Amino acid sequence: MTNILETTSFGATSTTDDVLTGVNLKGKRILVTGVSAGIGVETARSLAAHGAQVVGAARDFNKAKTATAQVRKDAAANGGSFELVELDLANLKSVRACADRLLAKGEAFDVIIANAGVMATPFGHTADGFETQFGTNHLGHLCPGQPDCDAHSDRRTADQRILCGSPLRYCGPRRSKL
Repeated sequence: MTNILETTSFGATSTTDDVLTGVNLKGKRILVTGVSAGIGVETARSLAAHGAQVVGAARDFNKAKTATAQVRKDAAANGGSFELVELDLANLKSVRACADRLLAKGEAFDVIIANAGVMATPFGHTADGFETQFGTNHLGHLCPGQPDCDAHSDRRTADQRILCGSPLRYCGPRRSKL
């Protein structure tokens, strides 16, 4: 594999549409968690608007259905698609049930964007007894049975990607240029 250093003009004011300009995602199947608000909704919208088959996952199905109205419109207008599924990352039974439903379709994901999460929550536990932030943000996305783990190992390709949102994005200005 060759490492290529690219310079871009992307910065703090770049939008998802800026980043995906000229990119055709037709034929790509992408799972985005946390599509009930914020970055998850915009990520799903932009991917679907560029032709991707997007599956959006959220704990609060009704909130996500309302929040993703524009996602569905942009998908329909640009050859993409959008499907909404219920997924509570703080409950591994919900995670496994969602994974089973997705796997039953027999369609692998090209990209999984692990966007959903919680932060600065009062101390508590998930349905499975793990600390809330750890259980939701880490185990919920990556537990065995989740579509991005062993269940798809027979269909993996070199082009598949898993992207995890970082808690550092919430930490404010940084001195380093990471």
